[in-house]
Amino acid sequence: MMEQMRRSEVMNRALPAALRTLLESVIEDRDRHHEHFRHSHQQFSWIAVYLSLVALLVLAAALFGPVGPLVAVLVLAPFAGGLRARGGVTGLYIAGCLRTGWLCLRWGVARLALGIESARWGETTRRRIEPAVLRMTRGLLGDDPDSLLVSASFDGLRSPRSRAYRIDNAALQTLTRKLSYMDSGTVAVCGPRGR
Repeated sequence: MMEQMRRSEVMNRALPAALRTLLESVIEDRDRHHEHFRHSHQQFSWIAVYLSLVALLVLAAALFGPVGPLVAVLVLAPFAGGLRARGGVTGLYIAGCLRTGWLCLRWGVARLALGIESARWGETTRRRIEPAVLRMTRGLLGDDPDSLLVSASFDGLRSPRSRAYRIDNAALQTLTRKLSYMDSGTVAVCGPRGR
């Protein structure tokens, strides 16, 4: 069954190539923005600059009312631009910090876009995979759909105690933990005394 489901025509029906390509491009976009931000973040203490800027804007709003932050920006922009134009270290550093904040915002937007695209991809694939599996199963059953699928291997049924066939999940961990507290006794897994 798994071999049949992995065939390219079945995969393309269940998971369209255009959808996969779009998701991969969004992942690459997120990774590219993260790399740019990470590189810039290592060079600048941009958070301190942004916190100082926010504190200055709040102070301007408290002192001069709603027009205060606008005036502060109009005064600071030419000042910072002049520092940068002169090639001064301070101007270049402030410009680098502002650019790092912008890169952080772009990375955040790229992460949000990836989350939205992943959810859309997951919903689309969920809707497409179920019918594909049903069609494939019916095809494998052949002319008699009421017959049973016969497995090519019964190894798991022949050696039920083999660790190779255990599924490590929360239920197994809970049972293992509870059994480790017992020296002897009986454990009811199902029925009137079990779950």
